[in-house]
Amino acid sequence: MVGPGESELKREAALASPSGRTATLLRLGLLLLCAGAVVLALACTRSGAGIGGDGVAYVAGARNILQGLGYSWLGPEGDVRPTTIFGPLFPALLSGIGLAGVDSLEGARWLNAALFGVNVALCAAILCRATREAWVPALGAVLVTFSPIVLSTHTLVVSEPTFLALLLGSMIALDLYLERRKRSWLALSAALAGLSYLARFVGLTVIAAGAAIVLLGREGNRRRRLTDLVTYLAVAAFFVVPWFVRNQMAGGSATARSLSYLPPDTTLLTVVAELVMYWFLPERIPLVWRGVTILVAVAFFTAALWRGARLPRGGREADKALEARGSTWTQILGIQILLYGAGVLAARLVLVPRISIDERILLPLLLLVILLMLVVAWTAWSALGGRDWMSRFAVALVFLLAASYVGRGGVRGLLLQQDGQGFASRMWQQSPLMNALSILPPETPIYTNEVEALYLLGGRSAYRLPTGCLPEDAFYTYVEGTECQTPEFEAWAQAMRRSLETNAAVVALFNTYQEQPYYAPVALELVAGLEILTTQGDGRLYVFDRSQWPESPHW
Repeated sequence: MVGPGESELKREAALASPSGRTATLLRLGLLLLCAGAVVLALACTRSGAGIGGDGVAYVAGARNILQGLGYSWLGPEGDVRPTTIFGPLFPALLSGIGLAGVDSLEGARWLNAALFGVNVALCAAILCRATREAWVPALGAVLVTFSPIVLSTHTLVVSEPTFLALLLGSMIALDLYLERRKRSWLALSAALAGLSYLARFVGLTVIAAGAAIVLLGREGNRRRRLTDLVTYLAVAAFFVVPWFVRNQMAGGSATARSLSYLPPDTTLLTVVAELVMYWFLPERIPLVWRGVTILVAVAFFTAALWRGARLPRGGREADKALEARGSTWTQILGIQILLYGAGVLAARLVLVPRISIDERILLPLLLLVILLMLVVAWTAWSALGGRDWMSRFAVALVFLLAASYVGRGGVRGLLLQQDGQGFASRMWQQSPLMNALSILPPETPIYTNEVEALYLLGGRSAYRLPTGCLPEDAFYTYVEGTECQTPEFEAWAQAMRRSLETNAAVVALFNTYQEQPYYAPVALELVAGLEILTTQGDGRLYVFDRSQWPESPHW
């Protein structure tokens, strides 16, 4: 039997939802957009999913799982070492796809393309729940589909698409719990938040945001909220704690990180400001104008939110229900933005190794900000009846952003189709030095500054070039005279030199060392005294004694 409260909620939801032909067209349009997002991602990765850095670790981890080696990576001496620094969920999904005979690299391409459609649908679902206007979820789907950053990330071999799906799903389940007060929705939200931690360790902020929203909920007495909070944390901990224990037992550290505070500097602030400004305005617009425009827009949306919240909606129950729904989503999105941003900042300032702040790391913030902008624009439009200049201007700004995204996303998509990304780029696929390496005898030991490239493109293991002191973060710059010649580095370099003399090893030095500052002070030093086997357009091969190598037309 349906109680009066539940019946009232259903009636209000029916009044608030678009109906008839409008609803049918909305669903059809959203379905086409979601399918189009999948097709777009696949078209942008026709030469392969973009991969490099973290992506290589995910693919190698998935392949090792399938080989019965567990979630692991190959050390510099060919030994198998448990992986503790990356979350296990994404490679576990890739290994599951691998059971069907699909290589992990190709599986990542299809998985993230499918998740692109899923994430567009989840964003539209959030906006459907937060608003009643048909144009809001449709516009949100367009923004997400054509955002150049969202598009690019879903064409890479990275865990962010998986993390985003879990983040968005957790928020939807949490909203359903707040609306219906059923603990089954609370448990589902906590489970998805816990899984988001296994996708990316910053998922701890998703758990923290969910816990804060449960505790700050307006419904129920204090005892009920505390009980629900304990339930939420217990379910989330079911996914987090076992991985803590596993890392401690396998790698000697539950987090694979250490603490070391680094004060923020102007370089960090400049990088973050540039990334955030790129969310809204292209780089060709002067920096000052971009900054001023964005600050004015933020002030305007804040004023629109404040004014819309102060005006009454009317006496209808449906109006009151929608006002509460918009307020709920403003709170959910606002808390998640604050905690995710705080989590990224904390990881950057106090954890070693330090994360690099780039568009991929800030992608969840971009998505949350887009959703919040749309909810605020709808709040102003709904409260002011679309007749006030403020409500019209708020909606116009969002439509202008969508039009900009269609253009910018289209250009980014064309570039991705033509050039690819990472090791799937045309430059790497046509690498002359990689071609020269392919004709070396299979047993030849190789030392290189691009171990991942040889693993993925050459299908062979290699030794990492000695690197001196590795930087703690991506903002490290080489200053002459600060080379870090530690005893470990000296021993590493001497071992490489002995292998060159006695095992006919080669050094493959790709020109990319110039883009990796921590190689710059030692790369040329390491090949000093060696003979050049071949010079190619993107690097050189060095050997100890050139006369021991036969001539080849490829050299």
